[in-house]
Amino acid sequence: MEKNILTNRFCGVLVCTIMLFVAQAFAAAWDGKSMSRPQQDENGVFIITSAEELAWFSDSSNSGYKIWGKAQVYVMNARLDADLDMGNELFIPICGGSGDKLFNGTFDGNGHTISNLRIDGAEIAKKVNQPKYAQNVGLIAAMSGGTVKNLTLENVDIQSSSNIGLVGSTNQISVGAVVGWQQNGTIDGCAASGSIQTSGKGQGVGGIVGNVHGGTISNCLSEVNIRVSGNDAQVGGIVGLVKKNSTVTVKSCVYAGETLESMANGAVGAIVGKQVDGDTKLNVEDCVYDSDVAKSGVGAVKKSANVSDESVGASNVNMEEHICALNGGKIEDGECSVSSPWSVGVSGVSLNGSDGFKVIFNAKSGAFGENAKTKKVLAKGAKITAEEISVPSHADSAFAGWSLDKNATKPDEDLGALKGQTTVYAVWYPYFDITFDAAMGAFADSSKTMTIKVAKGDMVSAEGFTSFDPVTDENGDKYYFTGWSTESHVFGSEDEISDKDTLHLDDLTATENMTLYASWTKAITYTVVYDANGHGKTKIDFVNVNKGEKLTEPPAPTPDDGYKYTGWCKDPSCKEAFKFDTEIDDNYVLYANWAAVDYEITYELNGGTNNKANPALYNVTSETIVLADPAMEGAKFIGWFYDEAFTEKATQITQGSTGNKTLFAKWETEVYVITYVADNNSDGTASSDKKAYKESVTLKGAGFFTREGYTQNGWSLTPDGDKAYDFGATYADNADLNLYPHWVKDPVVRHFGAVTITEYSDKTVAKIDGEYTDPDTIEIKKDILVDQVVFNRKFTIGKMSTIMLPFSIDTSKVKGGTFYKFNRVVEENGVRKVKIGYVKTQNLGANTPYLVMPTAETLTFSGKVTFNTDVNPIEVLTNNSWEFIGTRAYKLFDDDPELGDIWGFAGTAQEGVKVGQFVRAGSDVKIKPLRAYLVEHKNVALAKSAGESLNSASWIVSNELAVEIVDENDNVIATGKMDATTGEIRLNSWFDMSGRKLNAKPTTRGTYYYNGKRVIIK
Repeated sequence: MEKNILTNRFCGVLVCTIMLFVAQAFAAAWDGKSMSRPQQDENGVFIITSAEELAWFSDSSNSGYKIWGKAQVYVMNARLDADLDMGNELFIPICGGSGDKLFNGTFDGNGHTISNLRIDGAEIAKKVNQPKYAQNVGLIAAMSGGTVKNLTLENVDIQSSSNIGLVGSTNQISVGAVVGWQQNGTIDGCAASGSIQTSGKGQGVGGIVGNVHGGTISNCLSEVNIRVSGNDAQVGGIVGLVKKNSTVTVKSCVYAGETLESMANGAVGAIVGKQVDGDTKLNVEDCVYDSDVAKSGVGAVKKSANVSDESVGASNVNMEEHICALNGGKIEDGECSVSSPWSVGVSGVSLNGSDGFKVIFNAKSGAFGENAKTKKVLAKGAKITAEEISVPSHADSAFAGWSLDKNATKPDEDLGALKGQTTVYAVWYPYFDITFDAAMGAFADSSKTMTIKVAKGDMVSAEGFTSFDPVTDENGDKYYFTGWSTESHVFGSEDEISDKDTLHLDDLTATENMTLYASWTKAITYTVVYDANGHGKTKIDFVNVNKGEKLTEPPAPTPDDGYKYTGWCKDPSCKEAFKFDTEIDDNYVLYANWAAVDYEITYELNGGTNNKANPALYNVTSETIVLADPAMEGAKFIGWFYDEAFTEKATQITQGSTGNKTLFAKWETEVYVITYVADNNSDGTASSDKKAYKESVTLKGAGFFTREGYTQNGWSLTPDGDKAYDFGATYADNADLNLYPHWVKDPVVRHFGAVTITEYSDKTVAKIDGEYTDPDTIEIKKDILVDQVVFNRKFTIGKMSTIMLPFSIDTSKVKGGTFYKFNRVVEENGVRKVKIGYVKTQNLGANTPYLVMPTAETLTFSGKVTFNTDVNPIEVLTNNSWEFIGTRAYKLFDDDPELGDIWGFAGTAQEGVKVGQFVRAGSDVKIKPLRAYLVEHKNVALAKSAGESLNSASWIVSNELAVEIVDENDNVIATGKMDATTGEIRLNSWFDMSGRKLNAKPTTRGTYYYNGKRVIIK
């Protein structure tokens, strides 16, 4: 019955192990402020053991800066003696600035790691109030003649958004994880991972160094993801750009990151971005890169004759052929002639053991079978075992085990912990000739002797050929086989045979060539031979039994690994079991019966679900089992391991393996990265956000990116794309996300007196200030198309007023009032009457004054309109000496020569005049823009009266003016009186709330207007 053993030990194996590792590997994270001077050795080298000491070292190289452009060379040597955690706090680079300070010492990482290093050029420049600090960005900003070696930078977060210089200029922007600008010097044995994001015009950005004028970069591994926006930005996985007519050598370097991106017209190369100066000699030797990420090793060249590119792209760089080339070796007999500093790693390329070391199992004079596994990769410090390694064979020797000693004279009980690439050697023991002499007898094939080979130290066995027939001598006496001895014995029938007379072969091990002789006896004796039958060794090879005796079952034979003993049989295939109560009357050969042991495979899944292809059981005869990947929602499977510490990786169960297996699944929670990238028209950077599976993250707000003339209002999925996310939106999708700033054009605001027109990126809005009192005139000479009109003027419902608009509009798109037009002023029976009528057309004309009966406190307009104050009115605004005049500016009537002949609707209540009353303008009367008033031009009136023989006295305005509303046929539909003193109009008609005249007093409940007053009918 199949048994599948699945367990879940999430905390015990995954989380707690990781937490323990982190706690042990790094000291407390840096707080971003503290500094401490490190100790120095006898040679003056600073021994850095903490993040605080590294901060001091950097600060000491940056203090005292005074003069721009005057280089100061700092010969400061340092060595790391511990792993450091910089805590993602802002770090100011060693020798920061424009190159006025140059590092000239040796920075020896000593195999240690600096993790969580965060550098932001723009932020540093603001902090120290020096723009030059954004020019060269890296752990070391600028270096000349110095050396950086044996250092790992893990999870760097480097940003720069300065635009201080151009490619080819002295002020080149240079960004790299290890060094920003390398004037000359050496970088060797360094590795970096994390991200670099930059923006701006003219940059050199590399995973190891940004800008190189001369020197060597060798044995460096970059897994840095680089995203750059801005024109003329050169991006390289190792080096961003080279220039300055010197020689630059990049040797035995690897780019194995996931992203190299220059969004505009810059070059991208997996090793070097661009050779900028044609006379710069660039040598790229024995480098390899991930061909899925970049198309070429060198992105662009100025002069190909001076570029030697020997880089190789591969979809899998973690292969022996590439590693050997990196080491500068050659593969001979399946192995590389040089084994360091590069190695095939557990999950990727390993530099100085950063991802483990290779263990090679050397068969020496033996040989492995076809498709045999002969090497494995283990984490640094892991226990070396031969798990999964196939057993080699030898024609003349027996495999005895493995040894770290190249001479391989005896197996090592413990192969120890892995410190570096290691070769383990097969130990072979010689075979000794063990000759069996039948003496007076003969073997089944009539031969007198039989020789077997037994490996040194193995037990001597005569199984398979010890069954002899009785022998008759020349005297006719019959003798029976009774055992083996170092010399031949012949016993009489009455002789007592002691244990010393024959050998117990199970106690005899092979140490030399030897001969054993058969002993014989006259006593009637039958021989029962115990044959191990191929999968073990018998503890008793044979027994002699007298006729009629019964056998005592012997001890179980010793099984070979992977088998268990199940009994004795009469035939090799065990078709018939032997019964030990049988009376012996002849010689017998009994054969051991074996069964392969089924071993359990326990899968410690740590929350995952096993793959159905992974069996629960196996035995020594099973074909090699290649372990299949399990699955876990929201997690990435790293691999199977034999230990809880995840140091010994498991990939297969090799045929011939034995023993129960416990396999531990290692997972990493899926982490999704939200990357914020500037487009080519903007500057700025922002640190990526990360979210674990099923978690959510709040997207960043404004303040990280800038673009002249634009304002960011959210995030888009592509440069210049539509807005996809608002600031502060919640992102919960389980996927990586690249976001670009979504820009809206800064509004263009134009003022035209009481009208303010604002052009946004998506619409144009006009705001009309109905209470405007500045003297500016509304003057719009050219058409301006407006999407939205905001009319800021408050009306008194039911009180007629005046209005003039600087645009035309369909009356159906105007809500909040009923519009009337000026008709004429007449004199009937000595009474002046102002006649007004409904607007006949469906349009309100631009620059045409109207009267309006408000039904709401403000008017609203819908749809697009065109503003232009040069458009002529569409209505007749004069009648004889009377004129209806609209206003475009705030007007005071105090100095108007026609003061006393001007009429209008009161907009404010004062001195007994109510809002909406039609009154004569007196002193201190004002009118605001976009309103209208009625004026009698005295000069016109007097001229007309003279021609008609009327005297001026007839034009003296009485205290009351009659007001009539007429229809299109000049029929009076409403009448009223206007008091010339108070301006109050009394209309002898009823109106509904929409300004429509009613024929009689309403009988339906509701609110109406009568004589300008609101009346509620109940």
